[in-house]
Amino acid sequence: MSEGARKPSVRFDDLLEAFEMGTFGTYSEFRGFIDLDTGEVHVVSDTHELSDEGAEEIKENGNILPLPSKYDLDLGKRLVFAFADRELSDADADKVYAFFDRKGGYRRFRDLLTRKSLLQKWYDFEEAATRKALRDWCEAHDLPVTDD
Repeated sequence: MSEGARKPSVRFDDLLEAFEMGTFGTYSEFRGFIDLDTGEVHVVSDTHELSDEGAEEIKENGNILPLPSKYDLDLGKRLVFAFADRELSDADADKVYAFFDRKGGYRRFRDLLTRKSLLQKWYDFEEAATRKALRDWCEAHDLPVTDD
């Protein structure tokens, strides 16, 4: 792409799907990237057979931008704490903070939300934050996004 040329649009649904695939496993299981020449989103894996023909070739030789992780977008514990502060009593929010002092914090957090009938509210909150963070990331990288 020539200097100053307009970057092709990235389909937001494709971006979100690839991002979500990357959050399910370890880094080597699924990695997404955007082909900056076409705007297409691809996912590669070292451990799973994927039907994304040519993705490895593009990854090795193309003009690409790797997708961020949820931690790159600050969607880890900090988001959990924001939800706890917003939706839970002070005592329950303090419990959530304590959950993350040791392993298994997310499991205990989800268990608490299940008991409080707030699990779906958490999922909605997390999805909205993820969508906003991905759009902000695209804007920061000057990537036009389409919603079609």
